[in-house]
Amino acid sequence: VVPFLVVLIPLKAFKNKKCSIIAKIGIPFIGLLSAAICNMGSVAGSTGATNYIEWAGEEGYTVGYLMHHILKTISIFVATVHDYMGFYIGGLIGDNLGWFNTSIPLELTIASAILVVLSINNNEQAVQIRVRQKLLFFAIALCSSLMICASMLLAWTPISSKGIQGVQGRYFLPIIPLMLFCFTDKRKNNMYNRNIILIGSCMVNFLVVVRIFETVILR
Repeated sequence: VVPFLVVLIPLKAFKNKKCSIIAKIGIPFIGLLSAAICNMGSVAGSTGATNYIEWAGEEGYTVGYLMHHILKTISIFVATVHDYMGFYIGGLIGDNLGWFNTSIPLELTIASAILVVLSINNNEQAVQIRVRQKLLFFAIALCSSLMICASMLLAWTPISSKGIQGVQGRYFLPIIPLMLFCFTDKRKNNMYNRNIILIGSCMVNFLVVVRIFETVILR
């Protein structure tokens, strides 16, 4: 759904109105079509009468099952957010590296998140983003997140599970910019010193490297 961002391109950037309409309809269509073609095998499996999850050794969810059990589908997504949101955010920031066997101290992950937030508006040439544009960013990010979870619900989650299995925080990395754009405000430019952000980022990364080296030596 990220190609839908093309609707934000102003008309003056196109040769004429006809080109604008073709681009704003054609690009999202091509994006969705290519995604469907590349995932045709998994789509066919999840839309069938049965969907066998090999790692769990039992039946999994299918599109038909979810459509006929709307309340259960909603409860699965709600339970996933409630039980795994902290895990997703931690994985997104990088609190566990490798095969989740190299833990980074909570203080460093929080510091990394703060530095990212502080750097959003630290740009003299920042463009003011309108509310309707922020709403589009948020809608696309939310839709992308739901589709990520839905894909793992169909491909990796056994029917006995109360929450969606297999989703990792790193899966949401591509939509971080969309979420951050929702918090931009041109009036906040230069509120934070760039040198502080730069030095802070270097220090955090240095301490993370030290932590990784320490973990490897202890093994």
